[in-house]
Amino acid sequence: MKLWLSGKALIYRFLFLLFLAAPLLGTAQSNYLKGYVITVSGETLQGYVDFKGTYQTAESLKFKKDEDAPAETYNLENCLGYGVDGKAYYERFTVNVSQAYTRTSNLRPGLDTSYRRQTVFLKVLQRGKPFTLFSYTDEIKERFYLQSSLDKEPVELFRAQYLTGTGYEVKGDYRFRTQLLNAMTANGVEDRYDITKLDVLRYDGSDLIKVVAAANGQRLPRETASRFAFFAGAGINVAELSYKGSHILSADDVRTKRSTELMLNAGCDLFLDAERKRIVLRAELAYFSSKNEIRKSEYIHSFDERTVSVMPQVIYHFYASRPLRIYAGLGGVVNYTNYRNNRVGRFFSATAAAPEMFESENTQLEPFTVSAVGRVGVLVSRRFELSANYIAPAEIRTFGGYSVLFARTTFGFSYFFKGYN
Repeated sequence: MKLWLSGKALIYRFLFLLFLAAPLLGTAQSNYLKGYVITVSGETLQGYVDFKGTYQTAESLKFKKDEDAPAETYNLENCLGYGVDGKAYYERFTVNVSQAYTRTSNLRPGLDTSYRRQTVFLKVLQRGKPFTLFSYTDEIKERFYLQSSLDKEPVELFRAQYLTGTGYEVKGDYRFRTQLLNAMTANGVEDRYDITKLDVLRYDGSDLIKVVAAANGQRLPRETASRFAFFAGAGINVAELSYKGSHILSADDVRTKRSTELMLNAGCDLFLDAERKRIVLRAELAYFSSKNEIRKSEYIHSFDERTVSVMPQVIYHFYASRPLRIYAGLGGVVNYTNYRNNRVGRFFSATAAAPEMFESENTQLEPFTVSAVGRVGVLVSRRFELSANYIAPAEIRTFGGYSVLFARTTFGFSYFFKGYN
């Protein structure tokens, strides 16, 4: 099999295997970070917590007293709480857990105020005097809880949506706003926050944190988990020129010279989840160059090119541990290309004794093209990235019954300046 086809096929196979292995990788991986657990006897054990950062609130965790020690399992029966330094903290409570759905696809007629009495780990979002704000998420929804110095246990801030009797209109119950006002009034801190803003307050973690921090007389600390990571790198790119349609150079037996040239790239990753860093929006700028030739018998097309590409992508990390991350991604590519020495035509001799001559065809190549990119990669020690990309063929010339296509496979190394911290 040709080297080019082998490289492209390897990327496709790797992508396919990653998709198949995603469920296994997601459940098998571990990510031990410095933290602690509080046992039912009240003892605080320092060590390392396996922090998976899942969407739903976990009911158990694995803990090591040191990195080489065997893992112990703690759950709602033998653990009062646990924390991961600088990332997340949880405390065990028995609370009311509302059962009303909020997703539009699951809404039902009439307001559902039912709840279950349940022992759960609540995530601490904001702590102060007199209030502490928590969250809890299960398969139904995310809920927020508020506990003041006057409360024996955290109280759920209630919000629900439901269908009217006709089933065509969605209504909402936003009593959490009244609950916040009553709690601030009861604790004598209503003057710390502009209560008129409660009328438009969203049921959102970041918004509720701001309200509770203000009621506690606190200034919010700067976000410790960065949402951006900048990188730069270099590598090689292998370009392929091809024809499609009714042209002699679209035959199966054409000879293609593919060039392997240097590429440069730089960009920025935006984390949709600053803690887990699983789903990433990448903005990448790349520079490529190549010398290309495709030939059959006396017909030839050759050119040199230099390209600047803008590549927005969505990347998902299937496997994410402390030393190693494995990802796959898809995106678009917008190219601006400068062509040089563009030559299309055929060689011929008028007579056997005459020198060989060249009959040129007029083929103007498009400077602006668009395409798609698929990529796979490995991030080592949160800073060093090895990646392979396939940039799908872009039409650089369409004329009559044929098209001229140009594609690339790249292999690169990038360095993240701040890393995936």
